[in-house]
Amino acid sequence: MKKLIMAAALAAAAGAALADDLADGIKAWEAQDFAKAHQLLGKAAAAGNPEAQLMVGEMYGFGEGVPEDAATAESWIRKAQAGGHKDAAESLNTLKQRGAHKQDIAYYISGYKGDEVRLEKYGCVKPVIPPVSGRSNPTIIRIVVDLPAPLGPRKPVTTPGSTVKLRSSTAVWAP
Repeated sequence: MKKLIMAAALAAAAGAALADDLADGIKAWEAQDFAKAHQLLGKAAAAGNPEAQLMVGEMYGFGEGVPEDAATAESWIRKAQAGGHKDAAESLNTLKQRGAHKQDIAYYISGYKGDEVRLEKYGCVKPVIPPVSGRSNPTIIRIVVDLPAPLGPRKPVTTPGSTVKLRSSTAVWAP
């Protein structure tokens, strides 16, 4: 009888320790201390906790605190799915999408400069905004936008008390 009581007490203590590991692991994840989170969540994941399994899988999938490893990520996420985690299927889909677009992701993370979307490329003039004065009255700003022919204004948009003057493909709004 004493052995049964002792086994139950040890099981309860182990469950409490795993719950602490999960809570502490989540806190470490949220603080972006991924190495500590992986250590703590790894214990709970190995013990079969679906939440920890999903988080460890996502850490491997995104390379957070561990080297990025899609196969290990998929293994952990599938364990979480088998354990009944409701978000595991979506996480597996995200993992597959990341794998399919790995080169694009690498380009946008490290090499993308945005030069192809500069205003000057489309003939747009950067608006000049006057400095804010100490007055409480709002400042009225006049903006002139030159658009290429296919994008030029067809029907001017006006608000009550304002006018729009058209010059070729240039619209000037003056309130």
